[in-house]
Amino acid sequence: MIAPRTEERILAGWAHDLGKPLQVIGRQARRIVNEVGQDQKTCELARTIVALSDDALRVVDRLMESARPKELGVVRPDELRSIFERVVEATRRLHPGCAFRTRGSVPAVEIAQPGQLFCALVNFADNAIRASEYSQAVTIQARLDGDDLVIDVIDQGKGMPPSIQERAFEPYFSTRRNSRPTGLGLPECRAQIESMGGYVELESVDGNGTRASVILPNARTRAPNSAHRG
Repeated sequence: MIAPRTEERILAGWAHDLGKPLQVIGRQARRIVNEVGQDQKTCELARTIVALSDDALRVVDRLMESARPKELGVVRPDELRSIFERVVEATRRLHPGCAFRTRGSVPAVEIAQPGQLFCALVNFADNAIRASEYSQAVTIQARLDGDDLVIDVIDQGKGMPPSIQERAFEPYFSTRRNSRPTGLGLPECRAQIESMGGYVELESVDGNGTRASVILPNARTRAPNSAHRG
C-alpha cells in the first residue's frame, strides 16, 4: 500500500470536514420539509437547501476519490466490489433511509479508472432514487456479457416515455422543474463512461421503471466471481 502524499491527506481532510456539516444541513432541511406542513414557501426554501447540500456532497465524494492514493501500474481485480461498496455508502448518505442496495454477485474484474466509474454510478443512483417513491427499491448489479462488463442501475419509478428518453442525455434538459436547475447528471455520466471507452444504454417503460446500463468492453477478469450483497 502506498501512503498518501501530503496534499492528498490535506484534500481528504478538507473533504471530510466539509462533508460533516453538509450532512447535518441536508438532514435538518429534510426535517423542515416534513414538519412545516402547509407553509409552501418554507417548504420550497428547505427543498432548495436539500438539493444544494446534495450537490455539494457529490463534490465532496469526488474530492475524497481524488484524494485516494494511486498505485501507478497496479490495478486491483477486486476494485469493482470496492466501488460498489462506496457507491452504496455515498448514495445512502445523499438519501438517508433510501432502499438502495447491490443485487447478485460482483464480478472480480480490473477497473482502470475507478474514480470515473464511481462518480458516474453515484450520479445514476441519485437519478434513480429521485425518480422513485422513497419506499421503492433501487438496485445496482454487475454481470459479464462475453468480454463486456455490464453494470445496471434499476429503479421501479414512473419510467420515461420515448419522447423523454430521446432527450435524457441532452445537456440542461430536466423534467424536474421544481427541483434543481442543472439537468447535467445523465450527460455527465455518459461523458465519464465514454472517457473510459464504454457507453451507456437506457431502457425504460413509461410507468414501469428504468434500467440504466453501463457497458465497458473487454473486461479483464483476474479472479473468480465474489459474492457481495448490500
